[in-house]
Amino acid sequence: MSRSLDCDFECRFKQGPVIRAAFALPTEEASVTVLFGPSGCGKTTVLRCLAGLEKPDTGFIRFGEESWCEAATQVHQPPQRRTLGFVFQDYALFPNLSVAGNLAYPLVGISKDERHRRVSAMIALLKLEGLEHRRPVELSGGQQQRVALGRALIHRPRLLLMDEPLSALDRPSQESLRRELRGILREMGIPALLVTHDRNEALMLGDRLLLMQDGGIQQDGLPAEVFTRPRTPELAQALGIGTVVRVRILSRENGLVRVAAGSVELLAPDPGGLGEYAHACIRGEGVAVEREVHGDPTTRNRLRAKIVGMEPQGALVRLHLDCGFSLEALVTAWACEDLNLREGETVMAMVKATAIHLIPVW
Repeated sequence: MSRSLDCDFECRFKQGPVIRAAFALPTEEASVTVLFGPSGCGKTTVLRCLAGLEKPDTGFIRFGEESWCEAATQVHQPPQRRTLGFVFQDYALFPNLSVAGNLAYPLVGISKDERHRRVSAMIALLKLEGLEHRRPVELSGGQQQRVALGRALIHRPRLLLMDEPLSALDRPSQESLRRELRGILREMGIPALLVTHDRNEALMLGDRLLLMQDGGIQQDGLPAEVFTRPRTPELAQALGIGTVVRVRILSRENGLVRVAAGSVELLAPDPGGLGEYAHACIRGEGVAVEREVHGDPTTRNRLRAKIVGMEPQGALVRLHLDCGFSLEALVTAWACEDLNLREGETVMAMVKATAIHLIPVW
């Protein structure tokens, strides 16, 4: 019989929000489910309820045949009886224990030899050789994160919960550890639920994405699908889609629809179910910018645009364009330099039809 984590509960805060969660999480394979959403939407509250650190006001949490929480009958299994691993945002390492001591802390009821074997194997897996006797204060942020992850995994939990585990690290460390984290979870064969508001982290680590907003889970699906095809304009904005514009449907042809956006027309895939109006969602990565009209012949939408703003974002630059409606483009800093782009100049913005997602207006 398959085993899954099933939950349907609410947490109510006095003079505050109501946090709702209802989903099922298969736990037979080492998949990673991402709970994604903006800060303050309730992600950490959901995670703490699953871990047993908070008590829901209504509903239930069940793992297979086990009842972890039944609010109606006041059943509440404590964290230590749920056989979970939990990686906190601030790592929560014991400052008085060494790396080896922190890793060994959850290992109770087993022989000294087995404890030593597991600690040694975890140190090797996490590339912590030579650091066994150091205290947390003597470690870098990335090393502390590895120790926190190892401590959560070493007792072989049935499910790993992670609350923004990489948010305290610098960007190079984040990128390196993201790649390693996925490999470690696969090698250990442990399913995980990861809380994050970082899009890159969600796309790199997630097999499934639960999109949370306004205290509830609003969309569930493959990460790439959710990020490119949100169900509502509000979710599109929560996902960081820079351009969300109301459009009017003009005509349909060969699986495409022609729409009026501001003073220009666009071609986009026909999702079906459209009425007279829709919202067009365009990610900045789907917009190319050139000085002249050339390049990919499949680009269906070529728009003359004025650069009204430029925001440097590390290796990328976010361009704010006026092309008859407000359009955002996300291009590399090198492309901006090569094209010598400046505010106030006119460029060609090219948007493939397939980069436009239409949401019906009900």
